[in-house]
Amino acid sequence: MFFKNIRNHAKQFLGNYKQENPATFAAAQEAIGGLMILDGFIGIDNPLGGKKRSGIFGSLIGIFVGLLFVFGIGFFTNLTGINKMTATTTATVVSVSQPSATTTDSNGNTSGSSC
Repeated sequence: MFFKNIRNHAKQFLGNYKQENPATFAAAQEAIGGLMILDGFIGIDNPLGGKKRSGIFGSLIGIFVGLLFVFGIGFFTNLTGINKMTATTTATVVSVSQPSATTTDSNGNTSGSSC
C-alpha cells in the first residue's frame, strides 16, 4: 500500500514534465531516482510526501552504538585494569572460641550449655 502511494505521487509529479518537454521529463526522472537512492542510504525527507526514515546508514549507526554499549564496557575495564584490582594479605589466628547456646522457656527461665 505504501509503495503504491509513492508510485502515484511520482507519476503525478512527473506528469507535468512529460507534457511540457521530453528532455525535462527525463531529467526529472533522474532527479527522483537519485533522491530515492539517497533516501535509501541516508534517509532524507521523502520528496513525495512520506515521512522520514533512517536509511541504511542510520540503521548501521544504530547497530554500531548498540555494539559499543555491549562490548565497550568490557574493553574499558580491561584497558584500565579495573578487573585486576585485587589484594592479598597474610594473617595469624590468635584464638578460637565457640559461643554457648542459651534458650529461654515460656516462663522466662534461661538455660545455657557450653561445649
